[in-house]
Formats: sequence, structure tokens, C-alpha cells
Amino acid sequence: MDDAFRAGASAAERGVWAEIHWWSQAEGDILEQELFANRKRLADGVEVPAG
Repeated sequence: MDDAFRAGASAAERGVWAEIHWWSQAEGDILEQELFANRKRLADGVEVPAG
């Protein structure tokens, strides 16, 4: 679905692509931080309480 906006024919479609790209980048950064934290916990042997 994202690729449909990549080469947008109008300014609105290009704006949608820019928003999608920004969101994907921000979400990727958050997931990388969570992954790093989980790997660190695993390496440190720390259990995260449920809840």
C-alpha cells in the first residue's frame, strides 16, 4: 500500500508518502530501542515483571 504513494501524481499523494515515510522511520526507531533494551535485559538476566 505504501508504494502506491511513493511516486504520487499529486501534491496530496506525495504528502501522504512523506507522512508514511516519517511514521515508518519513527516506528523503526522505537522498535530498535525496545529490541536493544530487551537484548540488554536478556544479557543481564533481568526479568521484567508482568503487567
